[in-house]
Amino acid sequence: MRTFPAGSELLNPYPFFEDMRRNHPVAFDEQAGLWAVYRHADVTAVLGDHQNFPTSTIEEGVLPAPEWRRLFSLNAFDPPHHTRLRNLALRAFTPAAVARLQAHITTIVDRLIDAVADTGRLDLVGDIAGPLPTIVIAEMLGVPAEDQEQFRHWSDEVGERANALVLDPENGVRRLSEALSPMEDYVRHAVAERRRQPKDDLMSSLLAAEIDGQSLEEPDLVAFCMLLLIAGNISTTHLIGNAIRVLLDHPDQREHFLAHPAQMPGAIEELLRYDSPVLAAPRWIRHDYELGGMKLQRGQRVICWLGAANRDPEAFPDPDRLDLTRKAARQVSFGHGAHYCMGAPLARLEARIALPAILQRLPELTLVEGTQLEPVPGYLLHGMVKMPMEFKPA
Repeated sequence: MRTFPAGSELLNPYPFFEDMRRNHPVAFDEQAGLWAVYRHADVTAVLGDHQNFPTSTIEEGVLPAPEWRRLFSLNAFDPPHHTRLRNLALRAFTPAAVARLQAHITTIVDRLIDAVADTGRLDLVGDIAGPLPTIVIAEMLGVPAEDQEQFRHWSDEVGERANALVLDPENGVRRLSEALSPMEDYVRHAVAERRRQPKDDLMSSLLAAEIDGQSLEEPDLVAFCMLLLIAGNISTTHLIGNAIRVLLDHPDQREHFLAHPAQMPGAIEELLRYDSPVLAAPRWIRHDYELGGMKLQRGQRVICWLGAANRDPEAFPDPDRLDLTRKAARQVSFGHGAHYCMGAPLARLEARIALPAILQRLPELTLVEGTQLEPVPGYLLHGMVKMPMEFKPA
């Protein structure tokens, strides 16, 4: 049984998800060798249970292998080690800390829009949605401006190769390792510089931080910085790109979005629910487990389809209707449970600033006629490679 959307379905996977959720809510994929889960209740049950569904090892109390830690950093661990490691960086992503970035993010958004406002054309992904989160997280970590475009390129390559882990874990790990190597070399050199001369940035703070009285080992510190750079880039890029596409397809909702700025936090939750920038989250199965009447076995894998859970009518009535007044706080685009995305407050703030600025400052914005959108490859992420658009120039 095919449990993955494929080809053109990746631009709009929701009809496929609806069929699977209704007819095969927990399904085994013989070719991929894993279980696929589609209902909101089942997805949150799996993601909220790190004892039965760990991220990287089925051996309880055993830390993941060094290579797995190198590739996935924080995401390779489960509590309690995950909690201690997460708390090192969480101070940089608290709502209060993120709120202090609002003026600076607004300046970055304005600068990116200024660069295209007179031209009448842009690639939304390449000119705004991609650069914005890269600049923000790179500056937080202390990556200089001249290196930020390189980091975006590395992040995109890593994101593409990470998808291979779902269907081909063995070769996927090798390909992901190759993609991470140049970024790893760069970050290792930057960490060495911070040891000699600390700066006022997140990388220096992590270097000085301790877990249970011990500093982070250098491989874990390097991997953690890479994770922040990658995760701080890719999902926000697709959040902004997907949201603009959705709002352009729903003119009445776009008008409501711009006319009611006080309701924007709730509107962002609905946009995340309606077209999630992250489609799936994989886990291992540590103990035999019954889910949806199916018997999952220890050592097998499971993939939770976040995009399918976000359109589950049991959780969200009339789920295929975009309603920016909906209470959509239960959406799972940023995950659920212990591994809930710690950068979610930053992503939300970037979207709240960027979306109205794009729509207001680039009037009559529309896709270039005849454009065939290309989905980002793979299954974990959901967005467009490019979004060529035109508008009425300033």
